[in-house]
Amino acid sequence: MPDEATAAPAKTPRSVILGCAGEHLSADESRFFRAADPVGFILSRRNCRSPDQVRELTAALRDVIGRGDAPILIDQEGGRVARLRPPFWRLYPSAARLGSLPEIGDRAYGTEPNRVTKLARAACHGLLNGGVLPVIKHIPGHGRARVDSHHACPVVETESDELLRTDFAPFRALAAMPWAMTAHIVYMAIDPKEPATLSHRVISEVIRGVIGFDGVLVSDDLSMQALGGEIGERARRALSAGCDLVLHCNADRGEMEAIVAATGPISTRAAERLARAEAVRYGSKLKGFNRREAEAKFEALLGGGELSEIAEE
Repeated sequence: MPDEATAAPAKTPRSVILGCAGEHLSADESRFFRAADPVGFILSRRNCRSPDQVRELTAALRDVIGRGDAPILIDQEGGRVARLRPPFWRLYPSAARLGSLPEIGDRAYGTEPNRVTKLARAACHGLLNGGVLPVIKHIPGHGRARVDSHHACPVVETESDELLRTDFAPFRALAAMPWAMTAHIVYMAIDPKEPATLSHRVISEVIRGVIGFDGVLVSDDLSMQALGGEIGERARRALSAGCDLVLHCNADRGEMEAIVAATGPISTRAAERLARAEAVRYGSKLKGFNRREAEAKFEALLGGGELSEIAEE
């Protein structure tokens, strides 16, 4: 069952985030999404050609489910993980470039918790000021993974006291952020059998408990091979473990149909968290923002190099 085990009133959206196949919705996709009624959607590079096209696509996605405020997610970390790319969008540096620690992997800000917290908080506040909800990930920590969770399930054997002092610390400091995404990782010291996404113990005791996160909790992509079993069962188990929403990115129709069949409407608690997140987004948007001035300051902080050059290093 979803968190709190209580479904919100009828006609609430389904507790899933889904991807679409291309740059425009087909009539068949529209019919499917209208019936499935997901909470929202996620865009990939295959969906993003130009600003006008992306605006048209997001408007069509929201229109087909009848909710103009439906969340539209996108992986836009900077560096190699960027769905919006030149020539229409700037390619910003990776987290590692910003943290000046490329040896640990270019999707992380560093290894020192206080430094990571400062950089992550600045990124979150920048997004919020732009009217974009940040998603902190992958909670409760992904930095110790030694295999790619797209292909296999990482296992972390670090003791819980050390995890609390290091990996969990930036998430605790940023626990007031509106959204977070789970890690498909087994933490042996907490739950030796299930990855965090499927672990009621990790979600209830660590993410909601020790870390204190009470925002919207979405799973990482269900199609990743870190999770075993049939994909509909993955969705059911993630929601039963305590995720508010489950995510599916690749737009495979058969997989989406299985996920839709295995899931129901969002819980009352999830609806409250989604509403609270939207209130944060609207309340944080900065008025009178000077983009050119901010970009010039950012480039100066990175040593004077052009953003496009730094991003591709």
